[in-house]
Amino acid sequence: MAHAGLRDHVAARAVVPAVRSGLGAPYPNPGGRAGSVTVPFGLAQAGRVRLVVVDVLGREVAVLADRAHAEGAHRAVLAAGALAPGTYVVRVTSASGARAAAGLAVAR
Repeated sequence: MAHAGLRDHVAARAVVPAVRSGLGAPYPNPGGRAGSVTVPFGLAQAGRVRLVVVDVLGREVAVLADRAHAEGAHRAVLAAGALAPGTYVVRVTSASGARAAAGLAVAR
């Protein structure tokens, strides 16, 4: 009987997916000029995150996040209408120094 509780606890823990740090693919991509683009990202541990959009010349054109976030899955929303049509890079940097990038196109 004592082992049944432990077995249930282990089984419940096994179905919880591990949260991975990183940047998901922005969607929709390409983003429409009048719409918004969602940028998913995850943190394995709580900490400060800086999530920016840069143009092909490396100029920062939008800051989507620059603050502390809890562990887990998150998303930021970019107003694509604020950007000229073209190619961009979404970059995320965590407090631990981990970095990731994803491409984004904005079309009319």
